[in-house]
Amino acid sequence: SIAQKYLEQQESKVPKSHLYMEELNKRLAVVRRYLYNFRTYLIPWEGKIKRIESHFGSVVSSYFTFLRWIVFVNLIISLLVIAFIVFPEVSNNFSHLSHWADRNRTRNRTVISEKIIPDNQTKHADRFGVVMQFDGHLKYSPIFYGFYSNRDYLTDKFKYALPLAYFLVTIAVFSISFFAILRKMAQNARLSKLSGSKAEQYIFNWKVFTGWDFTIGNNDTASNTVMAIVIKLRESIAEKRAAGEHNTKWSKRFLRLLANAMVISMLVFSIFAIWTAVQ
Repeated sequence: SIAQKYLEQQESKVPKSHLYMEELNKRLAVVRRYLYNFRTYLIPWEGKIKRIESHFGSVVSSYFTFLRWIVFVNLIISLLVIAFIVFPEVSNNFSHLSHWADRNRTRNRTVISEKIIPDNQTKHADRFGVVMQFDGHLKYSPIFYGFYSNRDYLTDKFKYALPLAYFLVTIAVFSISFFAILRKMAQNARLSKLSGSKAEQYIFNWKVFTGWDFTIGNNDTASNTVMAIVIKLRESIAEKRAAGEHNTKWSKRFLRLLANAMVISMLVFSIFAIWTAVQ
C-alpha cells in the first residue's frame, strides 16, 4: 500500500538510537506494570478482601479495609513506643544498672523500686482479673509505663531522658492518630461523589447511573443489590412527592403557635410554683 511504501522510505531516516529508546520505553512500561500488579500481592489481606467484595459488594469490604487501616496505624504507633521507650529501658537492664543490681540497691536503701512488684501485690499478681486490668506483672513489665524509671540515663556515656521521651512519644502518638484520621476523612470526602450541593440537585441521576456495584461477582448478591436499589428509588420518589405535596396551612401554624404558648406558660407557672415553695 501507499502508507507502507512511505514508511519503508522514511524508515532509513530514523536514527537507531531513537528506535532503541522507543523499545526501551516499551520494556520499561511492561516492567512497571508488572511491578504494580505485583505490589497488590504484597498488601496484607488484599486477596481475602477482594474475595469478600466479589460476594458481598464494596460496602461490606470497606469495613474490612477500614480494619486493615486501623491495624497499620496501630503498628506505626507501636513501633514508635518500642523504639523510643521500651527498647531504651529494656537495653538498660542488660547494662551495669540491671534489674537485679537495681533491686539489691533499693533493698539496701529500703526503697521500693518502680521495677519490682511490691510484696503486698505479689500474691494476686498472677490472677486473670488483675492482669486484664493491666495490673500485677503486666504493670511492672516493659510494655507499661509503671516499669519505666525516672532517671536520665541509658549508659555511662550516653544520657537519655526517658521521662521526656515518654512525654514526647505520647504527644507524637496523639498527633499521628489525629492527622491520620483527618487525612483519611479528607480523602474519603474527595472520593465521595454524593457530597456537595451540586450532587444533591441530581439525586435520581446519581442513584440510577452510579448505584450499581461492579465488583459484585455473586448471583445472590447481585439480585439483593437490585432489590435494594429499587427500594431506595421508591423511597426517594415517595419522599420527593411528599415534599412537593406538603403545604403548611394556616390551621397547622395556629396549632403550632398554640402549642408553643402552652409550653411557655407551663414553664412560667413551674418557675412561679418553685419560687412560691421556696418563700
